[in-house]
Amino acid sequence: GGFASVRYSPPFRIPSDVEALELEARGDGRAGYKLTLRSDAVDSSVSYQFQLPPLSGEEFTKLRLPLSEFRATSRGRSVLDAPPLRAADVRSLGLMLSRYESSGGMGKQSIPPGKFRLQIKRIAVAKSELAMNALRWVKPPPGNQ
Repeated sequence: GGFASVRYSPPFRIPSDVEALELEARGDGRAGYKLTLRSDAVDSSVSYQFQLPPLSGEEFTKLRLPLSEFRATSRGRSVLDAPPLRAADVRSLGLMLSRYESSGGMGKQSIPPGKFRLQIKRIAVAKSELAMNALRWVKPPPGNQ
């Protein structure tokens, strides 16, 4: 026990030049929410997790989640020898509420029992500024061809 999760895993791909996910969410103020990604590059029991800050209030909060900050875990424990997360390898996305910290070890957070709520308004991919500038440079604007 100690967690609840949901996963979206129909076939989808994230472009290889994506460096972060952008999330707009609001919650019930609890610590322990994580966004999880699964990758073809590692065993199916491994997921890459990003620990969300506690979110509360009526307004949606915009967060940027760099792929480089997702941590490989398996059943609440860090996977130290996992390769870095690559956007092109991502195959599923999930959300989790867990008393275990994503930062490693078996550190536990205090999560009160009962109902919980995390509302997601938007999840999007974010490319690096360099990649976006390269696209603008290679593809001329309409009318300037």
